[in-house]
Amino acid sequence: MSEKKNKESIQEKLKEKHFEAKIVRRIVFTVFVILMLALTGVIGGGYFYIKNALKPVSEDSTETTMVDIPIGSSPTAIYWRKTESSITEKHSAIMSNSKMNQVFRLASMN
Repeated sequence: MSEKKNKESIQEKLKEKHFEAKIVRRIVFTVFVILMLALTGVIGGGYFYIKNALKPVSEDSTETTMVDIPIGSSPTAIYWRKTESSITEKHSAIMSNSKMNQVFRLASMN
């Protein structure tokens, strides 16, 4: 009798461990999927944000605009408002100063 009870209790414990392991695997898988979806969203959002920042102001225009940038100009002088206006804003060459700031920062990382 005691052997039977012993076997039953061991089987019961194994079933419990199997059930707990199954729950843990399910939780780990769910967290992994959520993290991968979030990472994909962040990477995709960053890609489209930068792609949009690098678009021309007017896609329909075929006109080429020459912008003279003085030697020694910092990126800030090129795209950011100083006293009058930025060089690129005078020529309507960029869509957003803040996006250009981020593009310059990303380019300088390389």
